[in-house]
Amino acid sequence: MILGIDASNISVGGGLTHLKAILRSVDIEKHDIEKIVIWSSENTLNEIEERHWLKKCSEPVMEKNYLQRALWQHKKLNFKLTKEKCDILFVPGGVFTTKFRPVVTMSTNLIPFELNEMLRYGLSLLTFKFLLLRFFQSVSFKKANGTIFLTKNAKDSVLKVTKSLKGATEVISHGIDKKFFLPPRPQKIINEFSIEIPFQVLYVSTIEPYKHHHQVIDATAKVRNKGFPLVLKLIGSGNSAELNRLKKKINNVDPDGKIMKYKGFVSHEELPSEYFAANIFLFASSCENMPITLMEGMASGVPIVCSDRGPMSEVLGDAGEYFDPENADSIALAIQTLIESPELRAKKAKMAFEQAQRFSWSRCSTETFSFLSHILDDYKKNNLA
Repeated sequence: MILGIDASNISVGGGLTHLKAILRSVDIEKHDIEKIVIWSSENTLNEIEERHWLKKCSEPVMEKNYLQRALWQHKKLNFKLTKEKCDILFVPGGVFTTKFRPVVTMSTNLIPFELNEMLRYGLSLLTFKFLLLRFFQSVSFKKANGTIFLTKNAKDSVLKVTKSLKGATEVISHGIDKKFFLPPRPQKIINEFSIEIPFQVLYVSTIEPYKHHHQVIDATAKVRNKGFPLVLKLIGSGNSAELNRLKKKINNVDPDGKIMKYKGFVSHEELPSEYFAANIFLFASSCENMPITLMEGMASGVPIVCSDRGPMSEVLGDAGEYFDPENADSIALAIQTLIESPELRAKKAKMAFEQAQRFSWSRCSTETFSFLSHILDDYKKNNLA
């Protein structure tokens, strides 16, 4: 098999992490892969490790805007794939317009398929962008020979919009980087903490409306006002408007800066130490395709309080204390429940750590390339018949 990968719209975040990890882990002999040819920007290609069987291709258009890249895909990609004698195309970014077949795509953004979550952005350019993505991704999924979903919840949400798909589908979850794994530590009683050495609740997430930071801040203040010596550390970047709203909220609730600690962006290499230093990991999103930071929190051996929406229970199982992310009282109750019971914290942390073992990049890579092989075999059989 000669595999082509269109990664022209993969540049940062989970998409890049996924691409790097599956290529690093692939067993080319097991999957009968002769060569992999990947098209993307120079920056993305530089992030991917060199392999003798991997050919990296970039063109000036890869550095330009989405529309220009889409036109290149529509007009030029078919020729490029044919020239490289590719047997199948994988599009991890979700959208394709090329006439080449067979094609396997992947669903990575769920907001376009969740109307209630889109409406949190109001009448804005971002909402319009989500609506366009909803249309183009729906068309791509319907035309694809195969579509990969990251969770069953994501698959169900997309199919509510697209209805049944002609191509095959598979649920293949992402993995967790090994550097995030640390066995659970002994849990202390709350009396061993103080204002000077506080109990730390950690929330790692981009600053977005569906992440419910404002409710988390209110919930933390409620628990603190009951006399528990805790602080909330927030890590994550966001656009200027969302950051201004967040900082205003923090200043209103905690003007002295004693309870809420906003750290901003932290590199992926530095994140493990932040998880390991926390006493509780909190995850308050109401819309996720695959909740990566929740998975990292699970691996870090820390007890977890978690949103009861989306795929969170599918990923975390019974290993967390759940809450309604839009209700500050519900969040506060979940935090307080774990704070008051070191036994429950120890139990939940152990369960979450064990649950995290399911999510490995080697498994993700094996399942992904097996699915690609399956789609190619079926395509050949159907076209030879």
